[in-house]
Amino acid sequence: MPEKNNDEFLQKLEDLFSYHPPKNDAEQELHRVVNEASIAYAKALANVIKNPAELTTLLWEVQKVRMLANAAVCYERVGITYRDLFSPDV
Repeated sequence: MPEKNNDEFLQKLEDLFSYHPPKNDAEQELHRVVNEASIAYAKALANVIKNPAELTTLLWEVQKVRMLANAAVCYERVGITYRDLFSPDV
């Protein structure tokens, strides 16, 4: 953990783990696009990959990517990046 300005670092860390709900219809639409694309990709994989163990792993990864993409939509709006945690100013 950075030593400099520990309070600012902890606040930025808290912001990363806070829930940032969509503020308007446009943001809800972005989440809908991410979710629909993820579902379509998962269904396509399910039609191609027949090995249950491999499919399970792939579907977990698609779910993680969906969650990260939805988080990125929120982070962009509120101006949060992981890079902020370790910038020289913190």
